[in-house]
Amino acid sequence: MKIFGIGLSKTGTTSLAVALETLGFNARHAVSSLDEIDDVDAVTDEMATIYQRLDEEYPGSKFILTVRDEASWLRSCRHHFRQPVPADHPIHDVLMALYGTTVFEREKFLAGYRRHSEAVREYFRGRPDDLLVLDLVSGGEGYRELCAFLECPMPDAAEFPKENVSRSWRRIWRKLRRTLGLATP
Repeated sequence: MKIFGIGLSKTGTTSLAVALETLGFNARHAVSSLDEIDDVDAVTDEMATIYQRLDEEYPGSKFILTVRDEASWLRSCRHHFRQPVPADHPIHDVLMALYGTTVFEREKFLAGYRRHSEAVREYFRGRPDDLLVLDLVSGGEGYRELCAFLECPMPDAAEFPKENVSRSWRRIWRKLRRTLGLATP
């Protein structure tokens, strides 16, 4: 069984990779070639445009669509994709397939996000054991849903990782944790 994160960039794909590693899976946030998939248990980025092919080539695999509140996702994408991605960069073709552009354009990104989410849900309709839709960023979901889906035990440290968070959000997160009296990582 393979695990594929098929959410779009900025929906928690890095956090998902870290969480899968915590659960004992050999996970990669990205691979430089599809040949590397055979060497790992899970891949969580750049798989969004090929999930149907992966489903055919790796029967019995689990797919995780990470989603996020559209407004916060757009803000994050605006910050992340300020500059055009060069044609030789691995994510260039993925961005072109999803959005028709490699630099942030609100309407194109939003349309691509909605189109992708709808297409994934439609493709896996009637297959709840194969697809988990997980809102790590704005929905507060995490290990409970992930472990139930993968049928694996919860980790001892049950706080879900928050990776690749912008500095300003990281500062706000730490301040909130201190205010609530929670340990700060």
